[in-house]
Amino acid sequence: MDTGLLELFREESLERVDRMAATLLSAEADGGGAETIAQLFREAHSIKGSAGMFGLDQVGALAGTMEDVLARSREHGALSPEMIPALLGAVDAVRAAVSDDLRGLEPAAAALRAIGTDGPPAAPPRDPAALEAVDPHTETPARDSHPPRDRTLRVRADKIDRLLASVGETALHSRRLARIAVAAAPRDEPLLLELDRGRLLIAELKEEVLDLRTLPLEAIVGGLRRAVRDAAAEVGREVRLELTGTSTPLDRSVLDGISDALVHLLRNAVSHGIEAPDERAALGKPRTGAVRIAAEQRGEMVALTCHDDGRGVSAEVLARVPEGGSLADLLSEAGFSTAKGVSELAGRGVGLDAVARHVERLGGVLEVSSTPGVGTAVTLLVPLTLAVVNVMLVERGGQVLGVPLSGVDRATDAPGALELDAKRTPVADLADVLRMDASALGGDAPVVVIVSGSRQAAVECDRLVGDREVLVKTLGPLLSPIAGYMGAAILDDGRIALLLDPAHIVRVVHGPSAVARKRDVIATHPAPKVLVVDDQFSVRELGRTILESAGYRVSTAHDGLAALGVLDDEDDIECVVSDVEMPRMSGLDLLAAIRALPGRAALPVIIVTSRDDDRALQRGADAGADAWMVKSQFEQDALLEIVGRLIGTP
Repeated sequence: MDTGLLELFREESLERVDRMAATLLSAEADGGGAETIAQLFREAHSIKGSAGMFGLDQVGALAGTMEDVLARSREHGALSPEMIPALLGAVDAVRAAVSDDLRGLEPAAAALRAIGTDGPPAAPPRDPAALEAVDPHTETPARDSHPPRDRTLRVRADKIDRLLASVGETALHSRRLARIAVAAAPRDEPLLLELDRGRLLIAELKEEVLDLRTLPLEAIVGGLRRAVRDAAAEVGREVRLELTGTSTPLDRSVLDGISDALVHLLRNAVSHGIEAPDERAALGKPRTGAVRIAAEQRGEMVALTCHDDGRGVSAEVLARVPEGGSLADLLSEAGFSTAKGVSELAGRGVGLDAVARHVERLGGVLEVSSTPGVGTAVTLLVPLTLAVVNVMLVERGGQVLGVPLSGVDRATDAPGALELDAKRTPVADLADVLRMDASALGGDAPVVVIVSGSRQAAVECDRLVGDREVLVKTLGPLLSPIAGYMGAAILDDGRIALLLDPAHIVRVVHGPSAVARKRDVIATHPAPKVLVVDDQFSVRELGRTILESAGYRVSTAHDGLAALGVLDDEDDIECVVSDVEMPRMSGLDLLAAIRALPGRAALPVIIVTSRDDDRALQRGADAGADAWMVKSQFEQDALLEIVGRLIGTP
């Protein structure tokens, strides 16, 4: 089977189930009439047909069962609220199935068949194609001879990335060629005009390719309403989600990780921010709480804010914010949520730590504001694009380095003119921050003031090179573990500029935290690396936080198949900590696959599961697990003791 076509089917099916989920959630809130049923029927029918073409008969059968239920609803002219949970379950099952997890198909079909027996007998079976053809709400293709005004062409993201890289290389070549041509014929006007025209054409091409790399935020918001609905149902809250600025564009690579972070923030807002309906009524608030995701572009950055009108952070916690510090710094400290006396924040600390580190890796910052009794706002300030960045170039020890302009407050060749509060803005040699070998600086060295969130720090260098727009390239697997660097760029003269992470620089200059000290060790003497595998973002990040705080390097994967990919790419993984129940490939299947890998058969594997019965333990032992941890007994010290026993401590 053509893998490209199969991937296209998956993408189309995921788009269809996202639309179905959004339609069902809307119907649950406002009721669903004939048009809603028609929309759902069309999507289910399309999934059924395309699944059959690709031999996914079980997916097609479930879509057909959905058709039967919707056809019955169409006879009544309305979608019964009792049907919506089962239909949402079927949507989830299809979403998982097109990603190769078929376990939910039969339970979802059984739930649909059960509700199908509650209503009056269905109409005699008819050909679904005929049903769609005669349905008054089915869109009929235009029959004129003119082609459609807009067309959609699906292109793999990696192809766009390669195209952008080619455009960047072409731009570099063009500038070098221009330098040679101008030196040879500085007064050749026709040549100079053509060179200018070439630069304009390349700039236009780059802008078009960059536009292909961006998507509106609305591309990932489909799952946000579902996350709020499910979280509210779990804790007995009444919550309304509001979305604004969803047309704001973001780089695809930014969107990939931001979706999980937003879901995590929303669940925390519902579970730990919004009060129970009766409590809200007693406080004079509406019984239904409001959670809002707002996006807005701020120059080269995009601000994504999750705001709730709940209880807010307590005054006692606000009083703990140090002078010159920020609430975001306090709440995102590893382990803050488990500290005594802050149980009202349970669930926020580790989650915010994970979100903060993810945002920093993107070159952004986390901001938090809160008013007791009024609500909390968490803002993710992330770059609009990671492909092309405007940077301030500096030189230190013969190496050109770049700092994103979004992280630069000011820069000067005359440091004596700067009036800096040493407590608020400490000054350090950039070579010391980056552990570089370089000669000592003079007393009049240029200074760059770098900002990250509410904090700033000044670094000294040999000289200021100036502002540039650069195409960002990854550092590759050998250099990417080194802390403090976001990537690299090739300059017009062929030199390579390393791009610095402003958050890391500010953190180190203000005095290395446990994380900063750990990262400094990584740069010179790599610590053992552990792979944490779990399909839950929060559990994954909890394991990462515990291990990194102890000095280990950590990679993560969201299921067994992704873990095998990490093991294939990273030769220095020394231990695997894996959940059992995961989509696509379970932890035990991953364990079996690892034991079959050449050179990896003896790799230590720790299984973490919610099962604590003897049968489950025996299964793990039979599969070859080196250790078995139960989630209900999961403790930081226990995990570190087991990992340390298997591979040693950093």
